[in-house]
Amino acid sequence: MLQGHSFRVRPARPGEWPKTAADAALLATDPDGALVAAAADGRILGRAAAAVREDAILLARLEVDPASRGRGVGRALLEGVRTYGAARRARALEALAPSGPEGVAFLLRAGLSLRTLVLTFAGAPPKTADGAGVLEPIGFGAPLSGWVADLERETRGFARVPEWERAVATGEVLALRRRGRPEAVGALRRAGTRAWIGPASGRSPEAVAQLFLALAARAGASGAARLVVRVPAEAAALLEAARSLSLVASEAIPLLSLRRRGDFRRIAGSPGALF
Repeated sequence: MLQGHSFRVRPARPGEWPKTAADAALLATDPDGALVAAAADGRILGRAAAAVREDAILLARLEVDPASRGRGVGRALLEGVRTYGAARRARALEALAPSGPEGVAFLLRAGLSLRTLVLTFAGAPPKTADGAGVLEPIGFGAPLSGWVADLERETRGFARVPEWERAVATGEVLALRRRGRPEAVGALRRAGTRAWIGPASGRSPEAVAQLFLALAARAGASGAARLVVRVPAEAAALLEAARSLSLVASEAIPLLSLRRRGDFRRIAGSPGALF
């Protein structure tokens, strides 16, 4: 791929990318999005993890070995991500800001601007959700056809096939129906006593908020002791739903972008904020 001063950016090989929980969900749906900057002697100088989401390439992680900073490794990795996204027909770049001001400053210098904060909420799920609507299970393959795909195209342009396939395979995908009409679709995943909500999509932000409440109640009824969800700070309806459940904000992640998009009809998955 890209050449730099005594290094090149290329796809990661087996064993060159640490298997962390934060990256697992992202790379499970886009394994070719793992890139490394490798020196001529094979040493790994930096890594980047990215995945195509809708019409954007999402940069979830970019890290450079401290001894290799100042050599253009970060810029080369970012350019590698953009090249990969362009090959997958992505029209925008989004990035979860790394920890520390230096990482944020690097992305700002690269031309990205702050889009919003992604807030992580956690707490005990409720046991009931009166009036939230009727949840209808979606089976494997269903997200790719019928009204679910129609809903996806209406809300965000097209059905995200890998993301929804993984959600069906690892948890539950449920549709919210009100007065017989499908309003939203979302995923609920359990691991031990914890439950995660996301991704989710709907005809309106309010519909996704109602789905959020219904999925939270389902998590509580299944015996989950702790519920985790990530919500964009601009999604007022979702923030109100989180507040009504007495969930507590525990983390704020800046989301930077080259383009401002959407009305946040989706809530993010966890781990990894995937819009």
